[in-house]
Amino acid sequence: MAIASSATGANSLLHNHAHYESKFANHCATHSLDFSTDEDYSAALRAFKENSDLIETHNSGNHGYELGHNKFSHLSFDEFAATYLSEPVPRKESSRFVNAFEGIRADDAVDWATTDMVTAVKDQGSCGSCWAFSTTGGMEGAYYLKNQQQVSFSEQQLVSCDTESGDMGCNGGLMDNAFGYIKTAGLCSEADYPYTSGGGSAPSCENSCTPVAGTTGITFTDVANSESALAAAVSQQPISVAVDADFHWQLYKSGIMTHVSGTQLDHGVLAVGYGEDGGQAFWKVKNSWAEGWGESGFIRISKDVDQTNGPCGITSSASYPTLADSLGNLEALEGSYSGTDTIAGLTASATVKIIDDTTVDMKMTGAVSLECDGEKYTLGADGSTITMDNIGDPNNCVKKGMDDNHVTLNGITYDEAKDEITIDCKVILVHASITLTKDGMTIEEHNEEKTALY
Repeated sequence: MAIASSATGANSLLHNHAHYESKFANHCATHSLDFSTDEDYSAALRAFKENSDLIETHNSGNHGYELGHNKFSHLSFDEFAATYLSEPVPRKESSRFVNAFEGIRADDAVDWATTDMVTAVKDQGSCGSCWAFSTTGGMEGAYYLKNQQQVSFSEQQLVSCDTESGDMGCNGGLMDNAFGYIKTAGLCSEADYPYTSGGGSAPSCENSCTPVAGTTGITFTDVANSESALAAAVSQQPISVAVDADFHWQLYKSGIMTHVSGTQLDHGVLAVGYGEDGGQAFWKVKNSWAEGWGESGFIRISKDVDQTNGPCGITSSASYPTLADSLGNLEALEGSYSGTDTIAGLTASATVKIIDDTTVDMKMTGAVSLECDGEKYTLGADGSTITMDNIGDPNNCVKKGMDDNHVTLNGITYDEAKDEITIDCKVILVHASITLTKDGMTIEEHNEEKTALY
């Protein structure tokens, strides 16, 4: 993208050479810059001069936002784009669900950045891995939404290991591709697989980390290409988006950026909110250029712009992940929970065998006779409530077994800390809590009347 018309030529600078050289020396000291050749130093000083004039000229006008010096000030836009942006990557057309959020009213204002749904601003360094940071941002929001727990996810796993889906490490990628990788491979925490590609290269994939429980098996949804759909989506959780990050992004400092006409996508970021300031509607976006850039690592851009693909193209490639209903610590929960005890003076034996995160076998003998294999269940978002998926069907095996044995089921729960399953039920006239572990079973009879769930 050429910016010659916006930059100031070497022969028409606003100040004398000494003015820029003094400021450039401070810039180099602040950002620990060292140049190996005189040519490199001269090129960086020249870019710094032109960017200085661009900043001064822009800020003297009434634009509603400010540009300013930052760690990119010694780079021409072409140099900046080659290192920190990616080749435009269009979203792949597919038959996957696109959510238009029809009938969903967006909140008047949202700022997820003030909550634990958004982690601290990160720094991609000299690696074109913005797509990985946008992806982890989407995952961090989705994980908190489901588990009410903040986890910072690993960009390095995506940069080094997601190589078969079309993503290219430090040379660019696409958030939807990365979500597809996570669906199969899961995603480790940043603490377990820290970021090491800030220098511009991607080390070989390491397979020693353990994916965070619940990340394998995610689904992901594209957001319809409109600002109303994106607002409805962002009102629910942070959304991974792509934008056209032109030279105004390179030098952005503060305020609501109104220069938003470009829609050639080249940068992945995270939409974390929207609102209004002084009558001007804006989108709030989390970037991955460290906290020293922009508004402590964030940028606000115009919202509600009558423009195809939205301001800076923000609506044209938006998507978000949804974590699967998982078993929490699946390795702990898988297996057989069984034992024998008495209820109403009768011997009862029970076995609940967890096959995987959707399938369970159940067998009871003695006081209750029931044997059902391959039953489908769901573990609730609370990580403890187990729902038998098809029990409303009168022909369902578990439903028929309960009816034949005069059993009313009030609920099934899982306690991960104790690794035990509790079945609360009424057998004939006796109310009981049947607690199963991998080592045995206990039955506690009680007089508490509960509402039957099944």
